[in-house]
Amino acid sequence: MPILHREGERLAAAGDKALTLVELLIVIMLVAIAATLAIPMLGGTNTTRLQAAARLLVADLGFAQAESITHADDPCVVTFDQANGSYAVARSSAPGTPITDPAANQPYVTQFGTGRAAGMAGVSIQEYSLGGDNRLGFGIYGQTDQTTPATITLQAGTVTMTVKVDAASGEASIRDLRELTPANPIPADPIPADPIPLPPS
Repeated sequence: MPILHREGERLAAAGDKALTLVELLIVIMLVAIAATLAIPMLGGTNTTRLQAAARLLVADLGFAQAESITHADDPCVVTFDQANGSYAVARSSAPGTPITDPAANQPYVTQFGTGRAAGMAGVSIQEYSLGGDNRLGFGIYGQTDQTTPATITLQAGTVTMTVKVDAASGEASIRDLRELTPANPIPADPIPADPIPLPPS
């Protein structure tokens, strides 16, 4: 027989199992965090995958630039393989041999849809402008081997995003997010990748 307490309320017996409100909120929070982490890995939108790929490319270009400054005797080059949707970081003395990725202890090759870029499946290298070849080199001061800014355009579905590398500073930035349509493959007014908020009126 249950023990009654205050006006008919039943006290929980030792064998009863229930979650408190705090425990329930913790479980809901953990499920929400897991879902937030899993959704981009399970597909996400083309724009989400494209933005992640562009950020990864910018980070890898920054790494190659930093390595070039640190190892001025043998700066880095980044070689792009448009057919395979990949790029590799190598030394200028051996541009066909990727350096070792210090985080993964593997060759520093990034292919969208595999390895550390697994959540970016469907992203491809649409085009690049690297002075007539497929390599972007960095000098001992972080500058590129280009006379004009280098651009690498990534694509996922009908969305493209361009990464621009300043020739003098070597700084990489994400430039344009564009939606391609059959009637207008390259829109005249691209959507900015990072819109600047307007001041309040």
